[in-house]
Amino acid sequence: MSDLETFLRRVEADWPQIAAATVTNRLTLLYGCLVNMKVAGGESFAVTFLQDRLIVTPGADLRPNAVVEMSQADWQDVLSGRAGIMSVIVAGRCPYPKHHRMPIAKLSLVLQTLATMELSS
Repeated sequence: MSDLETFLRRVEADWPQIAAATVTNRLTLLYGCLVNMKVAGGESFAVTFLQDRLIVTPGADLRPNAVVEMSQADWQDVLSGRAGIMSVIVAGRCPYPKHHRMPIAKLSLVLQTLATMELSS
C-alpha cells in the first residue's frame, strides 16, 4: 500500500472522530467535494468528503470538483505536514485548471491540519 493510500485509509477510518475533534469549521469547507488525488505516473484515488464519512475509491472520478496530481516526493511532504498542496502549486510542480483553485485551497488546509493530528495506525 502506498503512502497516499495508507494516509487516505487512516483518515477514512478516523473521519467521524476527526470531524468531532476539529475545533474549527475547517473540515466543513470540503463537505460535498469530490477530489481526484493522483501520484504522477502512478495510482489515483477519488475521495469524497462528507460530514459523517470519507469515501476513498481507487481510480479517478470523471466529474471531480478538483484534481491534484503530484510526484510521490511531493505527496510525502504533504502527507507528513512538511508542505501544503498550495506550496507545491506555488513552486510550479502541481498544475491545475483555474476553476479547481478553491477546492484545492480547501484541501490543502484540511490535509495540513490532518497531518498534524494523531490518527490511529
